Amino acid sequence: MSRRSVTLVLSFTVLAAHAQQGIEGRLLDAGNRAPLPYASIVVKGAPAGTVTNAEGRFRIVAQEHDTLLFSYLGFRPKALTGADVLHGPDILLEPATTQLAELDVVGRSTAEHRLLIRAAKILERTRPYTSKVYYELGTHAKEYPVEAIECFYNATIHGADIEALDLKNGRIAVAPEEGRYVMNLNTSKGFMLLHPTDRSSAFPGTPLQYRSVKALREHYDITLVSIVGSDPPLHRIRFEPRIADGSHFSGTAWVEPKEAIIHRLELRCDTCNRHPFLPYDPQGTLSDVAIRYALEWSGDAGSWSMDRIELDYALTFRDRPDDPRMALRSGLGDRRMRTRGVMHFFDHDRPFILPVFHYDTEQMDYRKILALPFDSVFWREAPLLLPTEQQQRDLDLFARHGMLTGRKALDPNSRTGFFESNMACWSADRRITLKNTRQTPYTAPMRSAVADIERVHLVAQLFLNIDETPEGHRTFTSTVFDGFRSYHDLPEQPFTPVLLNLFFDLCEGERRKLQIALEEPGLSLPRIRALHAAAVRNMERTTDLFLRETHLGTDERALQRWNDRVQREVGIDNLRMFGLKVE
Repeated sequence: MSRRSVTLVLSFTVLAAHAQQGIEGRLLDAGNRAPLPYASIVVKGAPAGTVTNAEGRFRIVAQEHDTLLFSYLGFRPKALTGADVLHGPDILLEPATTQLAELDVVGRSTAEHRLLIRAAKILERTRPYTSKVYYELGTHAKEYPVEAIECFYNATIHGADIEALDLKNGRIAVAPEEGRYVMNLNTSKGFMLLHPTDRSSAFPGTPLQYRSVKALREHYDITLVSIVGSDPPLHRIRFEPRIADGSHFSGTAWVEPKEAIIHRLELRCDTCNRHPFLPYDPQGTLSDVAIRYALEWSGDAGSWSMDRIELDYALTFRDRPDDPRMALRSGLGDRRMRTRGVMHFFDHDRPFILPVFHYDTEQMDYRKILALPFDSVFWREAPLLLPTEQQQRDLDLFARHGMLTGRKALDPNSRTGFFESNMACWSADRRITLKNTRQTPYTAPMRSAVADIERVHLVAQLFLNIDETPEGHRTFTSTVFDGFRSYHDLPEQPFTPVLLNLFFDLCEGERRKLQIALEEPGLSLPRIRALHAAAVRNMERTTDLFLRETHLGTDERALQRWNDRVQREVGIDNLRMFGLKVE
């Protein structure tokens, strides 16, 4: 049996910088004036704060009389008023590290070995918890920006491991490099595949994966290099693999010795022979993979949680076999790619309310993001990092030459191939059509109209996003045609596009009724969910009645009646739009 799916196109828009007003500044090392990236900044007495970007810059909503608390691992914390920051936006933090002389380090001492082993065991015993996550990623090829991704997730965290990431919303920017798009299709999974205390990790080994001093000594040289004079003090421990074959990370751990709590773990591998990255094209190859991974936690033994994960990697990509003639013809050859990603965890045990929407959660990041409607109000209010100057330049380039999500619609006809989707939000400016997925001769069988009904299955979803605000719950809805579950297995007729779009418009009418009901002030979360469920039931009943009354579009008078209803509810005359006259 041949089946036709419904093809549709979503518009892309451009990533926009966060327009929130507040106090801005820059955090620097007092010794060398270097920026302090991803430092913590909170308003005293407030539940949440922000962090600096890669250039040490920040923006935070605060008043001049508020007290701002600045902290960065290895530096003395500082408190300033909002007015102080406004008058001197460069804030200097003093180092709090005591360097050890070589005579203080005993080469055969096992104290730091045992400390790392204890710390790994404590990491594994921590209770799982949830957290909101902000995730940003950027990729450059030959210093040219080719990709930018921003997402919000709910995360389930256990020690050093991310056990689950559930998407709240996301946006993408891509630009072609030498005529081709380069994309990290599922990089968030890379954050989940590193298990620093487990040898089953897809990444190189770490010293936290060994449970005995003997095994740890066989693989690593461990050195105490400094003590951070905080309260309590932290031991800064350097570890180097004994065999530099790319199978183990080198790096540094910052550990509180009394409770054996790790506060920061830095991992580096310049030529990794073990990594989770694969080329999308089976003919492609990856080589010279270099990885930098950093994890940071805060709190104490009673309340200890992950703050941030940084993942930087560089690799050489060849998308053709080693054929000089092919490389000459394509003009591509080897390409060195550099990707930098960071995840910030905040509002622990207070996760987002995830959207009410059904899609394949096992799909790659890009497919998930493209499936979800874009909620512009959510992004306007979201706690984003201040863009760096380089990121802003990259976004300007994406806006001129790329394909993006956020503020500027692109030509839908340009969205083909990989970017084509079978999910689409309702729009008065665009209509849905049939797409043949397999061409086979069709012979109309002897069957009843009831049997034909079973050969048409049209599905739309009422997307619902809910956010908690100080004023109550904010809602955003969208009507989404689900082309993955929809099919039309009858010969295409002149009335077929009218049938499809009347269906979609009727679903949009139910969404508008739902949105009016959701605007009643003071609605509780259960009440919002109940209103949505009722609207879905109404939409399904309307769809069934519409298809049966029109006999799948063959009853012209019934088609006219439903067309009149759609004109009243959403203002679209599909019969006229598709040039179909009803006598």
